[in-house]
Amino acid sequence: MYRENDGGNRSAQLTLDSLKLQTGGDGATPRAHEETRLYHVEVAEGEPEFESSSIPHRFTFRDVLQANLDGSGGKDHSMIVVKKGTKDTYLNYHTTDTKNKKLSRLIKENRKAKWYAHRV
Repeated sequence: MYRENDGGNRSAQLTLDSLKLQTGGDGATPRAHEETRLYHVEVAEGEPEFESSSIPHRFTFRDVLQANLDGSGGKDHSMIVVKKGTKDTYLNYHTTDTKNKKLSRLIKENRKAKWYAHRV
């Protein structure tokens, strides 16, 4: 959450829904929604405390993907988007120094995982 910003708002909050992946053929397309809330500095009685908007989240270079692989509820693995292809997203991560791993392959290898995307 950002606080004391200069837009006439007290704070801004960006949240990202849990990632859903659409797979097909040899590719995977991540789908999620970002929700932004801009909290007003002064709120008159009966007026809303914030404005909100929701937009689709599209992976871009340097975004971070985290996974809960073991069902424990915690995020136990982090990866970074290094490339977007026409059919797939490619990730790097430190476990065994993996480079350019296809997201679709990760999903097939970890079918029970929950995925979380973060815009950087």
